[in-house]
Amino acid sequence: MRLFVAAPLPTEIHRRLAEIQEALRPLAPARVSWVRPEGIHLTLKFIGEVGEERLPEIKTALDGAHKGVSPFLLEARNVQCEGRPPEEPRLIWILVQGSREALERLQGDIERVLERVGFPRESRRFKPHLTLGRVKARGRADWGPLMERAAGADAGEFIVAEYGLYQSRLAPEGATYATLERYPLTPEGRP
Repeated sequence: MRLFVAAPLPTEIHRRLAEIQEALRPLAPARVSWVRPEGIHLTLKFIGEVGEERLPEIKTALDGAHKGVSPFLLEARNVQCEGRPPEEPRLIWILVQGSREALERLQGDIERVLERVGFPRESRRFKPHLTLGRVKARGRADWGPLMERAAGADAGEFIVAEYGLYQSRLAPEGATYATLERYPLTPEGRP
C-alpha cells in the first residue's frame, strides 16, 4: 500500500484551484501533468509503500498526533514554480500560508508519532503547498507569461478541521486516493 497523511480541502477550494489551473494551462510552455482538482490535498507526511499488516499500527499512532491542536485557518495563494534554474521547473504549486504555528505543530507531531513506529522523519524542511501540476518536459522554456498570470492567484481561506490517512493508487490517467481513516481536530485539542 502507498500511504500518506494529508489535510483534505473544502469543495470550494477545489473549485478555485481548478479555475487557476484552467487559466494557467494554455500558458505552460512545456508539457504539464495537471493534478485533478478533486485530488489536490495538503500533504503532511508521505509514508510510502507499506505492507498492509502495518496499517493498524499506523492508524493507532496517528490517532495520538493531534492532541492539543485545535482547528486552524490557512489560505492558498501565490502560485510558484519550483525548479533550478527557474526556466526548468519541476512543479507548479500554490503556497499555503496562515496559522503556520498550528500547521507546523500538527505536521511535527505526525512526524514524531510515525517515527516512533519506524517511519523516519522527512529530511527536507516542511514546505506547505498544494501541487497544481508536474512538469513532464525537460529543458529550458519561457515560464514568464505563466508566472505573470499566476501572480496574485488566490484560492482563498480554509479551515483545517481534520487530517487523514490516505492510500494512493497510481494509474496512467493519474493517481486516485482512498481515505483509510479520518482524525478530527477538536477545539483546544479536547477529545
